[in-house]
Amino acid sequence: MNSYRIALMDATDRLNSTSNLDGPDAQQALLLAAYAGVAPDTAMPADWDFYTVAMTDAIGELQEGLDLSEQVTLTSRPVLPAASDPGLREGVTTAVRRLADLYATAAGGQAGPGWRRLVWAQVAHRLDDAVAELT
Repeated sequence: MNSYRIALMDATDRLNSTSNLDGPDAQQALLLAAYAGVAPDTAMPADWDFYTVAMTDAIGELQEGLDLSEQVTLTSRPVLPAASDPGLREGVTTAVRRLADLYATAAGGQAGPGWRRLVWAQVAHRLDDAVAELT
């Protein structure tokens, strides 16, 4: 398995121990998942372009209204997703489904202010759109 998919799986697994879907762990997982759509080695099929648009929209909506004084970087170690990686689509789809489920659950819960739960619902919707592009 390549280092990109390992980093994505690690970031997604860290979400099991956090309840802060606006925090750096969630943003790291989202950034890594979005990064798959810009794999540098070969031309990606159009569905990856639409996936990337949906991921970018989700990240933009999530970050709007947040105090982003704590800079979230893509990752501390260099990773490059490879379009030729046969497991890339499946690994990314699994991670984004997990993220969509987390945001949908949080949106339906009682934690956080109402306006933030609406944002999480919209993010979950965008993430579902992204998954739909790859399946």
